[in-house]
Amino acid sequence: LAAGPYYNMYPAISGTVVAWMAQKPDKANPSKMGWAIRTFDTSTDNRSELVSALNSPSPPSISDTYLTWADTFADFGWSVYKKLLFGVETREAIPPAGINPRAGKNLVAFQEKDKTSGNWNVIMWNGQARTQLTQGSGDHINPATDGNTVVWQDNSNGNWDINAYDLNTSKATRITKGPAEHTNPDVENGVIVWQDKRNGNWDIYAYDLNTNKEKIICKAAGDQTEPRIGAGKIVWTDSRSGNKDIYIYENYVS
Repeated sequence: LAAGPYYNMYPAISGTVVAWMAQKPDKANPSKMGWAIRTFDTSTDNRSELVSALNSPSPPSISDTYLTWADTFADFGWSVYKKLLFGVETREAIPPAGINPRAGKNLVAFQEKDKTSGNWNVIMWNGQARTQLTQGSGDHINPATDGNTVVWQDNSNGNWDINAYDLNTSKATRITKGPAEHTNPDVENGVIVWQDKRNGNWDIYAYDLNTNKEKIICKAAGDQTEPRIGAGKIVWTDSRSGNKDIYIYENYVS
């Protein structure tokens, strides 16, 4: 998909569209390097450069509607940006402050630091409207969404737990309990996956909101971390062999 003398990294995929971060020389000053986000649609064999002149961007996230990323300029700190994959949307003059954006359908979720308390909260961005989904003590970070549910990790109870917010019912639910750490959630079609340390090392667990059942996806030697779910498949980073490999759990069934 990408080759050449410069970096091409942080791939993301949704449906038939692949997006990644590409390094490129600045047109006005070729000795200076910048970044762009490029896409390739495998169904139409179409390549595009959706955004350019980025400074120090985060890895992109993509849904069937949005491309989203965070970037920092000068002394303004981190801001979150989104762009329609197809069509045009008015871009805000001052983008919201925040990090860790994730796209799902027509939504973007990200975390933003409260200026008074210093705590991180989860924000949902839909069109021009932004809604704060969390509040209170502790931090709420690493959000993810499939467009129907927003999930995140929350330490308001003293350890990291996984919480979920149903966008259809506006109901928040605590998914995990106990003193162990539960982090890095992802969600698809009501199935939440995360890395879980209740057994002493990191394992992969899932919770199905459709059946209200928890399931162990992988309990093995070493650490199983950074899970992602898509198309009914769960992938993660696995250190059981002594180095880091990628594993896949196919055809999830609750």
